[in-house]
Amino acid sequence: MELLRRFSLAIFLMSLVACGDGSLEGDSGGNFGRGGGSSIGDGMSILPPEVTLPETDPGKGVIYGKVYSSSTGAAVEGAVVSTGSLTATSDVNGTYMLVNVPYADRVIVNTNISGFNEQSKVVALSALQNAVIVDPSLLAQSVSKTFDPSVDEVISFFTASVSITADSLVYLDGEVEHAPVGMVTASLTNVDASSDPYIMPGDYLSTTDSFLESFGAISVNFIDESGHELNLKAGATSNITIPFATSSTPLNIPISLYSYTSSTGLWMREGTANGYEDNQLQTAYRATVEHFSTWNVGETYSDATEAIVIGCAFDEQGAPLHGAVVRARGNDYIGASTAIVDESGNFYIKTKANSKVLINVSDQGKISNTVVVSTNNGNTIPGCLTVKDFSISVTLTWGENPADLDTHLVGPDYHVYYVSKGSLSGFPFAALDVDDTTSYGPEVLTMLKPTTNGDYVYSVYHFAGTSNITESPTKVELNFNGNTFVFSPPEGQGVNKTWNVFKIVVDSDLNVTDLRSLQSWTLSSPSL
Repeated sequence: MELLRRFSLAIFLMSLVACGDGSLEGDSGGNFGRGGGSSIGDGMSILPPEVTLPETDPGKGVIYGKVYSSSTGAAVEGAVVSTGSLTATSDVNGTYMLVNVPYADRVIVNTNISGFNEQSKVVALSALQNAVIVDPSLLAQSVSKTFDPSVDEVISFFTASVSITADSLVYLDGEVEHAPVGMVTASLTNVDASSDPYIMPGDYLSTTDSFLESFGAISVNFIDESGHELNLKAGATSNITIPFATSSTPLNIPISLYSYTSSTGLWMREGTANGYEDNQLQTAYRATVEHFSTWNVGETYSDATEAIVIGCAFDEQGAPLHGAVVRARGNDYIGASTAIVDESGNFYIKTKANSKVLINVSDQGKISNTVVVSTNNGNTIPGCLTVKDFSISVTLTWGENPADLDTHLVGPDYHVYYVSKGSLSGFPFAALDVDDTTSYGPEVLTMLKPTTNGDYVYSVYHFAGTSNITESPTKVELNFNGNTFVFSPPEGQGVNKTWNVFKIVVDSDLNVTDLRSLQSWTLSSPSL
């Protein structure tokens, strides 16, 4: 038997979202802020306890985490998380655990629940990384419609649409096609990964072993009254439109079209899509397909457009982080890629050439600092990435407007923000790794250790641009020693410009004694 290490995980925690009165609410359906659950006041302690993971059989490990809504951070109860023949159902706190998962370089973790788009993640499981945290972030379905499958139908959501011809939907019993039972319910989701590339299923890897970038995607599902999953019958086709991703440049030329397969975690090229404008000048891509899936308009990195970034990663004691996961996400394109640190602590990760990418390392859930790499100015990261025993990483993302939201960390003796970005090699041992001024983000802050006792407050300030923090929409993701917390803004912003998100409480021995949500608003910019 292999005894797994001890990890911190907030098994018992409820996911957080603020209500109009500043309290935090949750219910058993994951519909936070709508009543029906326990509520607690501002300043809720969210400091996670330590838990011991179970023993596993030789050659097997554990996958565990929390299922939450990508838009609100609310825990999602009742989601079915599966890999191979193993399944688990998320509890009232959104947590789940899969035990005795066979080691493999590519383990596909799928998550399903009504009302949300299917999520699918790919991880590596080995003797080096035998307990892996996967926190499925579920995208709410954009629109649902019930219709008679014996007549023509169009399901639409703004510029996303799917056309169905009469009697074209079937379910399979073995190899035999059967007509739907009763009425059919269609679900259509616009998968715009502009601010968060990880809402896309999979890891952007195609069947040709090349990574993709996305220009826009949709997901389509059909279920009949008996619960049968439906698809197009042999020989039938459907016309679909896929909205341009808001952060991408519309391309009015034929672009490759890819479908996602949840059993393999891979994207397969199936024809092309063409950009078009309708009578109201709404723009989208149009294509004809022979089956339903998550469809992505995109291109792979070819030899001419691929850049290899070289780096190294070590722990706080200087040991190579063999088996840790390297993650790269586009800063000026929609896409992501992964690689594994080798036994010497080195890594080589594929990215898009002539671009800016954000790279960090994840080891047992803990995250290193994040570096920005220009792939047209040399592809070796100066210095090595380090995952510390004490690890705090905060990622801020938002929409097209406002143009500029700012990260602020105010401690007892320092203030880290765009004017004073801090340092990780010396005081204050906290830094704004990534600063963004042109919509979407991300902004990334890393804190390695406290400098003195007192409170360390993380806030978001509306610096420039139309709209506001609440409507953007804005999201803060905190990774605290391997535990993930997702915050969405509370109601009641009004004229206020600062969202106070959480604080870290440190005692005189420089130990963290508490982690507290704040979920409050103030008018002025944060200051020391």
